[in-house]
Amino acid sequence: MIKNIKLYKQLLRGNEYMVIATPESYDSKTQRILVSVNNKVVEAIYSPQTKNATAKLDVPSTNANHLLASQLSQNPDMRVKVFVYDFIKDRILEAKLQEFGLNVQTFDYQATDEMVGTAPVILGAFDLKVLAEKAKKEEGIVEDYFVKAWWTDENDLPINEALLNDTVKFHIETKGIPNNEIVFVTLYDDDRRVNLKEDGKNDKMKLVYSSNGKEVIFAKVKNNKVTLKLTLENFDSFLKKESDGTLEFFFACSYVNPKTKISYNKDLPINPKDYLKVKGMPKIIFVNGQWNIAYQLPFDWGEYVGPTKPKKPYWNSGFDNYTIEYLINQFSIDKKQILNNKVLSSEELEKKNYILYYDGSSKLAVDQSGADRFKSGYDFASANYTDIIKGLGNDAIYFVSHSEGGAYAAGMADFLFQKGHTIGEHILLSPDEADEFEINPAIPSYQLLYMFFSSVWNPTATIANIEKSKLFNKIFRLWGTYYAIVDWVVNEYKIKGITKMGIAHIQDSGWTGVHGWTNGTDVFQKVVDLKEVTTFEAIGEYDDKVYSGKQQSETTNKTKFYRINDEYIVFNCPPILKIK
Repeated sequence: MIKNIKLYKQLLRGNEYMVIATPESYDSKTQRILVSVNNKVVEAIYSPQTKNATAKLDVPSTNANHLLASQLSQNPDMRVKVFVYDFIKDRILEAKLQEFGLNVQTFDYQATDEMVGTAPVILGAFDLKVLAEKAKKEEGIVEDYFVKAWWTDENDLPINEALLNDTVKFHIETKGIPNNEIVFVTLYDDDRRVNLKEDGKNDKMKLVYSSNGKEVIFAKVKNNKVTLKLTLENFDSFLKKESDGTLEFFFACSYVNPKTKISYNKDLPINPKDYLKVKGMPKIIFVNGQWNIAYQLPFDWGEYVGPTKPKKPYWNSGFDNYTIEYLINQFSIDKKQILNNKVLSSEELEKKNYILYYDGSSKLAVDQSGADRFKSGYDFASANYTDIIKGLGNDAIYFVSHSEGGAYAAGMADFLFQKGHTIGEHILLSPDEADEFEINPAIPSYQLLYMFFSSVWNPTATIANIEKSKLFNKIFRLWGTYYAIVDWVVNEYKIKGITKMGIAHIQDSGWTGVHGWTNGTDVFQKVVDLKEVTTFEAIGEYDDKVYSGKQQSETTNKTKFYRINDEYIVFNCPPILKIK
């Protein structure tokens, strides 16, 4: 505070005055002393030697009725106010008002009443902003050390979105910070400026060095630049809680001026629209079936039997793209696969682990039951849970499985569902041993098989035991003079808990294709029709005979179904259906 104030008259006649003030504590690096005499304001000059502040003012007379007004040109009663102004914080810290009366005998000014406070001062034409700029320049202080900031990918291309587990860079352009000085940085997820529907509390995100696991709290300036490189991992749990499925990242930055010891703080980037939006994406998981047997056949015979490799090579070429096209039409998944205004390709999705391939086959086909493979899939998902959901956030998982992979994928889906993840859909194509495992009915799941009709007089049908209508213990129904050959590898068991089951009549599939063709790019047309189709009772006359039974509705892709759930579509079977 101001300890005392003295007022002196420079000349007997005239308006010049000098004020000497003694502050109790004063920091010339951040403060200035102002003096007001009868509301005229000037800056005082502080002397570190005398520890006094001196100001000279020219104050015109304001009281013509005073006793000495005829002899003096100035007001003999004076009001002097001295206050300390912090030009960094732009506020008055303290003030002292002192009234002086003129001793008519000595012509000295003597202090009368005083008042200490921080009441507003009438500055008149005095401009504090001009003073602040002048003082900062004198002290070599840069008020805004942070010019701008932006996010890029690891190749320094500007971005405004990133996926979990991506490597990104954060750049800060500085001004007036010497090389090797440090800037303190703290990463936050914004809940105040961007998404106002959230809790309004910014969440601190802990960053650690990959080399030693220690927390990142500062970065050094080099040539007016700070660059932070970070991998967006270990944020899955935060993202899962976000109502909009997105984290909005910014850095709270601060720099401590070594002269003033004052901390300058700023949230960067400056504009919230430039915060980095970190999100997850839906996952597509393919689980293949049996391939080991074909692989072990000599002379490359396996290539004529079925797939000889697991995971991606198991599936027909382009199967991933047709799956995505199906999911776009059914779930608008493409809206979730956009990053920085670009829809990611299947290759990019696979590279970022948003398309995953797993092997759900047994070794010898007879060494595991459907229940065994269900448990294997469940255990696999449990053991590899972190890798499977990495980058998912709170998006959905979509499964496509084939043959032996059906039970395995069902086990995986069941575990992930129990962990609270959304299973968007599971498509089971020709699932093997469908009577030996169950599906959680809360998981949308569709079972699709192919079949064809084979005449009892056809040489290829003589393999069947006509008397018992069996092939390798697989039962085939007889319709007129035709057997309904439903995927002789797996038969027509309906999985317990399945949302909907359908057997499509694909006459051209034949004995060699009735199982393998469901691993084909046009299979999704049949899946779409399966989801659409309904059944109804019908009656009609064919070949002078009256038939009644189930008929199906028309579907988008004109698929004819032999069976839907537990109902056989009589009007799609011989003798009503003519086999060519």
